[in-house]
Amino acid sequence: VSLRTAPVNFTITQRPISYSITSTTAVYGSVAPGTVTWSNLCGGDDPGAVISVSNSGGSPVSSLATASVGTYSETVSSLSNSNYTLASTGSTPGTLTITPRPLTWSVANTAIVYGTAAVPGAASLTGIVNNDMVNAVVTVYDGANTAVSLSPATKTGTYSERVTAISNSNYTLAATGNTPGILTINTAPWQSDSYTGAVGTAEQRAIPGFINAAPLFRTAGFQLPDSLTVIPPGINLTGCLPLTDSELSRLSKPDKQ
Repeated sequence: VSLRTAPVNFTITQRPISYSITSTTAVYGSVAPGTVTWSNLCGGDDPGAVISVSNSGGSPVSSLATASVGTYSETVSSLSNSNYTLASTGSTPGTLTITPRPLTWSVANTAIVYGTAAVPGAASLTGIVNNDMVNAVVTVYDGANTAVSLSPATKTGTYSERVTAISNSNYTLAATGNTPGILTINTAPWQSDSYTGAVGTAEQRAIPGFINAAPLFRTAGFQLPDSLTVIPPGINLTGCLPLTDSELSRLSKPDKQ
């Protein structure tokens, strides 16, 4: 008796696997996806997972290195190992949270003469990535830690310069490691130019400047540089009028302290 066995065909189908991705928090510019844990995977196989990161609107993120601050969803979108397929249920996506990157700052010391336009020193920011554009706002504070609005009339003395804001929401100001600057407003020397002449009793016009806390005046009836005098403190200035721009341009400004 001759026995023959018929061949048996086997069909091996893809093994369905599910996943869980750990939720992570990362700093802008230093982002990596969460770790994937597999269920129903055989031995030490590598399923070749491709992790997709999407924003709140469902749009995929092409580069984690430049992904902006915010919250993102992490899912496994495909497998490169053809022996496996993603199970239709049982998987748990991860959440990726990107926080602002802290920047340290320093402000350069600067000095000006009273009566000129006061400008804070230049600010330098450390920690910027991706060639991002980040502008710094420098605020000036007096000795009482009160913010000062700078103008040519800002009093002489020393002021603290600090970075108080930046223009890029992917960054934040570091709490430590910063170097404030010092703005020094120096006394302006008085240059009299030797104006002489009789001081009349006619209406006098106020010159916007002070010497030893006393306003400078000239009588209205003379043309500069005929008459210039210092009026003591306490004088009644009611009715005094300012000099014209043309007249002011011919005077050197004294210290207003």
